[in-house]
Amino acid sequence: MTAWRTFLAGLLVALALTACDPANELKRQIIPLSFETVIEVNSDGEFRVSLGVEGDARFSFPGDASFGGVMELRDDSGTLIARTYVPSLDEIEAGEQIFPDSWRAHLLPGAYSLTWGSSKYNWTTTTFEIVQEEERFYLRKPEPADAPQTPAARGDYGAAHVIIRLATDDLAAHLNIKPGEIAVKSYETTTFTDTSLGVPEYSKSYGQILTPGYVVKLVAQNKIYRYHGAGEYVVFAGEGDEITARVGNPKAFEAAAPQEAPTPDIALMLPEAASVLAQASADLDGDGLPEIVAVAGYGGAPDRLGYERIELFILEPDRPDSPIAWQAELTGERAEPLQIQDVNNDGLPEALITTGLGAEGQTLHILSWRGEAYDFLRPHGGFFDLRDSFGENAVRIQDANGDGIYEIIASHGPQASTAEVYEWDGSAYIHTRTIEEGA
Repeated sequence: MTAWRTFLAGLLVALALTACDPANELKRQIIPLSFETVIEVNSDGEFRVSLGVEGDARFSFPGDASFGGVMELRDDSGTLIARTYVPSLDEIEAGEQIFPDSWRAHLLPGAYSLTWGSSKYNWTTTTFEIVQEEERFYLRKPEPADAPQTPAARGDYGAAHVIIRLATDDLAAHLNIKPGEIAVKSYETTTFTDTSLGVPEYSKSYGQILTPGYVVKLVAQNKIYRYHGAGEYVVFAGEGDEITARVGNPKAFEAAAPQEAPTPDIALMLPEAASVLAQASADLDGDGLPEIVAVAGYGGAPDRLGYERIELFILEPDRPDSPIAWQAELTGERAEPLQIQDVNNDGLPEALITTGLGAEGQTLHILSWRGEAYDFLRPHGGFFDLRDSFGENAVRIQDANGDGIYEIIASHGPQASTAEVYEWDGSAYIHTRTIEEGA
């Protein structure tokens, strides 16, 4: 008992000193945990990572969610591919190495960054690349996260990866095959003369903006399929080198992505210190002109799992004074990809922004045009009454009766065991009942 008290006293002193150390190096030395990942990929492109923890001394984790482990996988453009949580561990002995979880999926060729750890203790980041040659996949040797990553060394595959992933997923869905059965024949940069990306739809007008993008050719079932893309938006352009018009042709399909049109470089429209985390384009106010919805973070760093502050912006590039039409600070430390959806069936789309809270929490902001100004759709009644967002542990939306109006189920409490249900009454989301999840 005396030894344990001595350890706690030393730990408190170390944490006090760490608060003065911006790099938090002392904290990493005091906490007796180290994290590692074992990654592999088979010849068919199935990726697997085992998440490991090693104790330098015996360590216990009192209570639920006291460990707070998080794994995040991102591609080279910074887009979040997957996140998984390991909320609790019992204890770990000195020198013991355990693997509390693993994750697997089929990934496209390209560069990735995987972060595993806990903001309470420590973390590690590994960069790696999946390479495809002659329809076989292999893993390029991982490099340390602090290894030089110059554009010349990295190439432009990371920027093109979002386009390739969207195109591959879309083609797989329409051909009813697995993404692993599709090969990337080629991709090249180009500049489209307008926002149609070179595949205009009859009777539709497009912004006359020079739009940097990519032309991607995919191979499936012994045929070549061509896609054009920019930002996070792709359009099917035909088979081989022949461009297919988008009118009356069943093969002219667009990928299901939040963006309705590619957007210009929004980093130039935001405050200098802001890092763009997510963006989408939609006509939120019904004036016939799309607005740009952007989420930006401040105070991020490679050794952090989140940001000090996150803000939401509505951008209108043609505004004479400033492109920022509206902005607000969001609750949370991390941001997931934006969704654009008409959740209350009022004829106008809403922007759905999910942000992360702590190691494993999650909350949902819903931005809506309220007739004269933008504002959040807030919960009325229940645990989250009049907050700017729904949920603490987890949140989901569902259209239970198929009427086009979505209910919101927002969880809170230990292990997200309690959930509040909110339903649209024509003007607001009203609390209707409390349920016990898993009951």
